[in-house]
Formats: sequence, C-alpha cells, structure tokens
Amino acid sequence: MYGEFTMIILTDSISFLKQLLGGSTPSLLPIDQGHQQLFTRLTGEQGGQLWQSDIPTLSLGGERELLLAINAPTISQFDQLANLNDLREGELLPDTIVMVAGRGNNFHGYKGRSWISPPGNLYLSVRFALQQKLAWQGREFLALSALSMLEGIKHVAPHLDGNLGIKWVNDVLVDHHKIGGVITNIQSMGDQVCSAVVGIGINVLTPVELKVEDSFVCGATSLSQHCSDQSNSHGESKDIFSSLFFALVNRLAYNYQQILVDNYTEVWGRYCHHSILIGREIEVFGEELLSTSKAAPVNQGRVLRIAPGLELHLEGESSPVTSGRIFLK
Repeated sequence: MYGEFTMIILTDSISFLKQLLGGSTPSLLPIDQGHQQLFTRLTGEQGGQLWQSDIPTLSLGGERELLLAINAPTISQFDQLANLNDLREGELLPDTIVMVAGRGNNFHGYKGRSWISPPGNLYLSVRFALQQKLAWQGREFLALSALSMLEGIKHVAPHLDGNLGIKWVNDVLVDHHKIGGVITNIQSMGDQVCSAVVGIGINVLTPVELKVEDSFVCGATSLSQHCSDQSNSHGESKDIFSSLFFALVNRLAYNYQQILVDNYTEVWGRYCHHSILIGREIEVFGEELLSTSKAAPVNQGRVLRIAPGLELHLEGESSPVTSGRIFLK
C-alpha cells in the first residue's frame, strides 16, 4: 500500500490540491474502497468524489506517509488527529499523517481560542507516530513547529528575515503583527511519547481581521502582503502558497529528525535565537484575558532566557513562567 519514502495523497478537491502542490501535482485516479474507508476514518468526512495518487518528491522521512487535502472540512482536522487510536482490528495507521484544509468553520488555536479560517490560507496538521522517551515530555514539538513555520516563511520570503520573530510560546510575527500560530497535542504512555500532533495556521493570501480587541495581538498580516512585489529570476510571480507548503514540510522534516536523533538542543537554540522576548521587559497575564485593562499582571520583568522546556526565566525571579499571555512593554 505504501512505497518507501512515497507519500500517498487522498483528496476531495482537485482544484485545492493543485493550489497546494502547484506544478508538482501528480495525475490522479478515482479512489478505491480501502482508501475511501481510510479517508472517512481519519477525517470524519464522508466526502463526495475522492481522488488518490502518490508523490515521491514530498516526505517527512517516514516509510508510510499519507497526505489528505480537504477543501472544506466540517470538523477540526487537528482534533481528528489528536483523538486517533493507533490500532483497529489489525489496521496500522501510517507513520506520518498530514492533513491540509482549504478553509474551515470549527478550527481553534492555542488554548482553544477561535481561529478564523477563510480560504487562501494554510491550515496544516501533522501526526507523528513515535515510541520514544523525550526529555521535555513533548514540549519539543511546540518549539519545532513554531520554528519550522518561521523557517518556511523565511525560505519563501528571505527579505523578511530580519522582521520575523517568535512570540512565546507559539506565535510567529512579522513586524509584531501575527502571521501564524501553532498548537500541539502529545499522547504518552509511561515515559514514552506515542504520538505528537502539531497544528499550524499561516495567513498566506488572505489577511485576517481581528473581530475582538485583543491587547496581546498588535494586529494580523499575511504573507502575500509582504511578497506582492517579489518575483523569480524570470520576472514571474512566485506561487507563494505551494512554495510555502513544500518549504514548511521540508523544515518540519528536518527539525523532527533532529529530535529523533536526540539533537533537540540545536532546535531549541534556533527557537531562542528567533524569540522576540529575550532581553525585553514583559508583563504576564492570565490565559483567559483579552485586555490588559481587566486585571493586573501576575508577573513582570526582563526575560533572561528561555529554558529547553520553554519556561521563561525573568530577572530577579526564582520561579520560571510556564503559562500566561505576554504583553511587551
């Protein structure tokens, strides 16, 4: 069923798949019954006409990998992957499952906050199956997903290198305006991490207007707003959407392999390098707040460092910050 280092593709929309893969879109065939059942099992969607193929040029490094491109899922793809069980009557799930949606109505971000999901942006969730002891109980995946998003954006838009930064713990900003965020879910048994799901949302083509005033977000932006005048060596506009998708998968694959070979320190170091908090004065508020006028900060001070478990260490404080919303002073 799965060829080595070949990713199987299942989709309910050829047009969306072409937007996602660009010139790398392979020929497609009507889906067979086995893959029809797998599509429904993984997505919770019945689907109309489904199509399948494979793409040997796309891989996250596993031997059995699956890409599901869904135009408009009715259920959060992140939640679907986070709630999967590994086995069902002899069924073995792929090592890596990638779900990409064209748009959605029931998506959410970090701590369950609403995530507006119009067409034209990248909504990607990946489930990694692993049986491995991790020193930081899966916090590694928050660092690798935020870092991979920043590095993927930088690959497509290198001119933004000095303007990109990670706001603790999970947002990527361009000039202090949010361009994307990540969420994670870890399933463990004893001291072994069994699976990790990362969800990544990036504003690519469609700027998102914040409907609620939020003191912790300066505003939102999109990649296209910063790439409108960028072209390749032939003077042609780049296909930002598919270029970003391939760059993001490439960086996820690289950073994931670093974790597998026990080289998380290198990933953590790059995460810290791109942090906009280190050396800055901050105020820390409760997770539930949208406005700094509603309550006093629970902590404040200058950020000295970010620990490997992503705890914030503030100057003069003995206990690190492990949660909360950050306001930059």
